Amino acid sequence: MAIAFCRTLPARTLGAVTLCLALSTSAFAAEGSYVSLQPGAIGTEMTLPALLGVYVQLVTSRYSSSKFAGDDGQSPSVPFAVPGVPVAFAATLNARVSAQGFAPRIVWVTREELLGGRVVLDATLPMLRRETTVSLVGNGLGVLPAQLQTLVQAGLNQQAASISGKTSGQGDAEFRGFVDWSGDESRVAAGLSLTAPTGRYNALQPVNIGVNYWTVRPWFVITQSWSNGLEAAAYVTYSLNTRNGDTKVRTGQYAHTDANVLYRLNESFRLGVHGYGVIQTTADNQAGASIAGNKLRVFGAGPVVSYLSDGLNWGADLKVIREFGARNRSEGTAVWLRAQYRF
Repeated sequence: MAIAFCRTLPARTLGAVTLCLALSTSAFAAEGSYVSLQPGAIGTEMTLPALLGVYVQLVTSRYSSSKFAGDDGQSPSVPFAVPGVPVAFAATLNARVSAQGFAPRIVWVTREELLGGRVVLDATLPMLRRETTVSLVGNGLGVLPAQLQTLVQAGLNQQAASISGKTSGQGDAEFRGFVDWSGDESRVAAGLSLTAPTGRYNALQPVNIGVNYWTVRPWFVITQSWSNGLEAAAYVTYSLNTRNGDTKVRTGQYAHTDANVLYRLNESFRLGVHGYGVIQTTADNQAGASIAGNKLRVFGAGPVVSYLSDGLNWGADLKVIREFGARNRSEGTAVWLRAQYRF
């Protein structure tokens, strides 16, 4: 599906020039390349046992990217036409993306048991700021007169500005319920997550905080530790989305994994590698028709360092994740800082 933009560009000597640009929705997977998920948000708490009590987590993040990858991993090419000029043109689309987040999370490890495991409930309400600056650079304009080249590129700049923007506010709230089976050397947890469309959203804005649909996400965690100091953990999820009532688009389903391998330097410090992957498994759908060629994908990996107090009552971890292999999404660097206290 393509959305056509036409803009008349006045020129004193050349008359009015109309620029028609077809922005294909295939350049933006998962309805604008946003999903109701923040890969990397889960921390080294994956490897910790679920001790009774109430935990307060404060998670801050900063993300920046200067690359937007299309379906082939390269910057998308957007066709456009200048009426009266029998030449096919294309513009290279790229985007600079930055985001900052602050996400308080409350975790309640109850005394209730189910199937031999501990029942745990938690809730997260993020606050986010996002900014996207799109650029469109015309290719093959050398066949046009110099003044017309300038006018066409000016039109492309105007179109790019119309799909750029920034916003901030409350994000989409996430609620989880799960059962945790924690042993001396291993841990397994499984549950369901519900993400509610509580974030700020306006279908007329190019950049939003919320996604305007519900997501149900089954997930599980598996952890193993060894006497030599090594620990490994994986958090695996699968997301099912409802339809966006404003755009009538149903974002496709996607699988996601966060994982880490850590080494215990001593009783307090752990050092290791954290990674994640997100793969959209089904296409977006609008009006009963699949939108082809726009499935989202991204991977990331980087170092993590963690601190835990005696008794595991409080701790913190810091990680820096560099993304790679992106498709229909930005590809950048994320920095995460998480602090946790147990009452």
